[in-house]
Amino acid sequence: MNWADLKLEPADEKGFAATEGYGSTSHTRAGYLVGGGIEYALDDHVSLGLEYDYHDYGTFGVGFVGGAPQNEYNPDFSITTRAHYSTAQVRVNYRF
Repeated sequence: MNWADLKLEPADEKGFAATEGYGSTSHTRAGYLVGGGIEYALDDHVSLGLEYDYHDYGTFGVGFVGGAPQNEYNPDFSITTRAHYSTAQVRVNYRF
């Protein structure tokens, strides 16, 4: 079981704010994490590690409320989105 607090803001296809007047919304989601890694000891104190994790928080609906004045340029709207991402980590560990 994995938890995430996701902050969502409307944006266009280039990543710019969609229309002025829309705020952001946040959702706390439960999901899962699957991953694995390896670690190699160079000596008694130093090791190298590599890890990959996949996080998935499912598909859910999000509603946005247009700002004032409300008109055809900033109407209320809702979307369905899926929150998932991958992380990779390379590390050097030193043990005292």
